[in-house]
Order: sequence, then structure tokens, then C-alpha cells
Amino acid sequence: MREWRSDALGFEGTFHRPGSSVDMAALGRPAVALECAGPTGCPKARQYLWILWRLDFASERWIEIARAQACDWTWSIAIRPAAAHAFYGDSRPEPDIALLAGGVIRDLDKALDDIEPRLRPLLLSAIEPEIASRIAAYLE
Repeated sequence: MREWRSDALGFEGTFHRPGSSVDMAALGRPAVALECAGPTGCPKARQYLWILWRLDFASERWIEIARAQACDWTWSIAIRPAAAHAFYGDSRPEPDIALLAGGVIRDLDKALDDIEPRLRPLLLSAIEPEIASRIAAYLE
């Protein structure tokens, strides 16, 4: 990977086919790799396993720093914090707030899909004060 970004899936880099060799001298620092380790689990709802690696140049070994499994793109959200830390340490750039908000709304919509339609407004009304109190607490 060349960098971590807060847009799209959050990752950018060069694709290498499985088994291909990579010239270590040509790798940037830090050297970070994202591996799609393929589908796992039962055949009906197979999730793909994604592993994030960092090259330890001193030992010339790849060290696993994060992993996630998902049937869709949500694996990228789970791995993003580790990728950002691998590239930027504690001085990483500000996250894309609109992108993060979109993820929260998608999760909320997914939860609402499991609830009877007539109860959805009641649930939203119940969590509204909780959200407002968190906003107030973070602004203090």
C-alpha cells in the first residue's frame, strides 16, 4: 500500500498477484501490505478474510497488524484505524467526518430493517436524547 486515505475504501497501492516476488529495496517506508486471504467459513455466507501487514525491515519479516472478515466492503472500516496508525503513527490526518457519519447511518438503517416499521419512529425518538447528550458531553 502507498497510503491510507479517508475516502473510498481507504486504501491505495499496487496490486501484486499471489506468489509474486516484491523487491524490498523498492518498498516505501513504512512498508504496509493488505492481503485478501480469500473466502472463509461455510459455503453459503462466505466472508473474505483481509489481513494488514507491516514489514519489519530489520528482520525482513512481515508482521500482522490487523485482520477483518466480511462479505462486503465493511472489512475496510475495521482495518482503517490500524492502517492509519501504520502510516502516520499518532499524527494521522483528520478523518472524513461525512464518510464516518455515512457508516453510522448505514448501521442504523440496518438495525431499523430488523424492526417492525411502526416501531421505527419510537426507536429513533428513544435514541435522539442519547445522541444529544453525547454531543453536549463532547462539546464541554
